[in-house]
Amino acid sequence: MTESSKPTPVVALVGSATVAVAAFVAAGTLDGVALRVIAAIVGLGAAVVGVRAATGRSRTAALVGAVVLPALVLAVGTPVAAVIASEGPGPFASESGGGSSDDPAASIDDLDLDAQLAEALDHADRLAANGSSSILSMQFGTSTSVDVLDRRTGDRLSSSRSGDTWSDPSSSRATSRDVYRRADLTGLSLSEAAKTAVAGARKLGDTAEKTADTIQIERRDSDKKLLLTFDSDDIMRDIQVDTRGRLPDTLDAGSVDTVMASATRIMEAAGLDAATTKLNTFDFQSIEVGSDVPGASAVQSSGGIAMEFDDGPLSEIVAVPGEFPELSERTTEPSPQENSFTVKDVPQRAVSRARDDLIRRRGLAAYDKEVVGFQVEAVSNDDGDRVTAIRMNVGAVRDVEGGVYTLAGRFVRDGTS
Repeated sequence: MTESSKPTPVVALVGSATVAVAAFVAAGTLDGVALRVIAAIVGLGAAVVGVRAATGRSRTAALVGAVVLPALVLAVGTPVAAVIASEGPGPFASESGGGSSDDPAASIDDLDLDAQLAEALDHADRLAANGSSSILSMQFGTSTSVDVLDRRTGDRLSSSRSGDTWSDPSSSRATSRDVYRRADLTGLSLSEAAKTAVAGARKLGDTAEKTADTIQIERRDSDKKLLLTFDSDDIMRDIQVDTRGRLPDTLDAGSVDTVMASATRIMEAAGLDAATTKLNTFDFQSIEVGSDVPGASAVQSSGGIAMEFDDGPLSEIVAVPGEFPELSERTTEPSPQENSFTVKDVPQRAVSRARDDLIRRRGLAAYDKEVVGFQVEAVSNDDGDRVTAIRMNVGAVRDVEGGVYTLAGRFVRDGTS
């Protein structure tokens, strides 16, 4: 290169400064360590090349460049890198980098739930002698707490974790003796259970954003079943996982299109024959907002299925979507009713037929087809006789009249009385 064709000191320094600043910004914002190192080397190389090019024309320019280039990188590159980092992945960010995620399941590991569980179990032994064998409740997620039964006094001892320290235990008279042991949780991964709960919540249409906010491990009042209970978008409904990390088989119990198949599975899992076990009433309410079961029901707030039995070992099963069914054992002698029926007497096609007919009769929109509540029970016909029928509401508008249908799904009359 001839003397005249060499870049002037100003051009050399400006060019190398631009490359150096860009490279050092990239080094401060790239995701991968290797990429950051490469960018830093490129920036350093650009600075050296610029100074050497200036040296060939002017020793003074070279000295100025040696001082100005580092200062320029600090003055310009550092603020730019900070702005890019605060706004999230910038133009230099790697698409496959390990940045933060909006996916609730992806962030569960950050909570280190298994470490919280192990620490809570150890702390239970500090609260009371052999406390991890008499646990009443443990809570995890955004906060951690442990409640144990002091078998010497009958008191409930409670302690919560704030930062790195546990609070001094508070004491109150225990109103429950439904404890569990460390051994009952053997093999449980709390973080994996949380991911399972997130998947279950999504199947119900939840956002799953709150699922792992509060995780309660305790025995259920009704049947003493040991469960992990997670939050859901619906304050009237929880997502439950058992100590083996399994979801309940009730995720479709809140959909009108699968209600009868779900009821059959739930009965059979409880040891009842769906083809022969007699019912007095069968209630269903969709989990869609605005659904309305025609009468008072155990599922009118949560949605799901409630079945009252005419005979057999159980008097009732209540199945809320996302929760394990609650089974009520019979405490009185069976009283068979004249108008009892079986689940098999109410086929899914009859439910769908009645729903579709009511939509046509009331001029409802297609989006109302999932907003359904119905009861199957004995009603009075026009002659005053008692017959078993389906009373159904469709849609969220309360002044839209429901209808009464036969068990085959044929229209009988307007209203639900």
